Amino acid sequence: MNLPSWTIAKSDIIFQELIGRRFFSNVYKGTWRHRAIAIKVLERSTDRETFLAEVAVWKSLNHPNVLRLYGASDPSQEVPWFLISPYMRNGSLPEYLKRLEWDGSMVSGASMVSEVCGDSSEPDLLRFMVQISRAMEYMHSALVVHGDIKGANVLLDNDLRCVLADLGIVKIISQISYKNAKHAHGLRWQSPDLMAKHSLLTKENNVYAFGVTCVEIVAFGESSLANDAR
Repeated sequence: MNLPSWTIAKSDIIFQELIGRRFFSNVYKGTWRHRAIAIKVLERSTDRETFLAEVAVWKSLNHPNVLRLYGASDPSQEVPWFLISPYMRNGSLPEYLKRLEWDGSMVSGASMVSEVCGDSSEPDLLRFMVQISRAMEYMHSALVVHGDIKGANVLLDNDLRCVLADLGIVKIISQISYKNAKHAHGLRWQSPDLMAKHSLLTKENNVYAFGVTCVEIVAFGESSLANDAR
């Protein structure tokens, strides 16, 4: 049997600690070919079609601000299936912003600004926003929408570059329906029309979620302020 080119054998990876829990998956840190990796293990009830669709869309994306997919498990094997991506040791963007310290203690405003960006907050905070927007623009140009844009789904690589992650809800625009739109975006990041079920998942919904994510960034990772902004 010919396996897909992206197939990674379970015997080739080493599972380490659990680093994240999602509604439909758990994420583990691990190693593969001497690389630090994140292993997304789908819940056992995930059907093969859903697994293959996620792999197909994710593998088709190639952009410096979109998390790379190394590969995934053999779809002919038993569940649970898994997907392999680079491990981002800096964590999510909100986690990074909240970890910032000034004189050994967490502070807000101008002091934290100096820690992030030196003399001015705008260049680096804007850089984060621009990088996320570039990922979103690229995905839209590829006729896909992310469906769950928020700070927690933005990771930072070793160069503190933003990469958009958690691509399990990414949808091909032509395949979007009310059936799969209901899972789009966390409540705080949903546009009013999507929340009221007056809209399918659209590029415009993504832009709204991006705007709320920008509020998270200027609030240094506080999603509660993003909720107030909504």
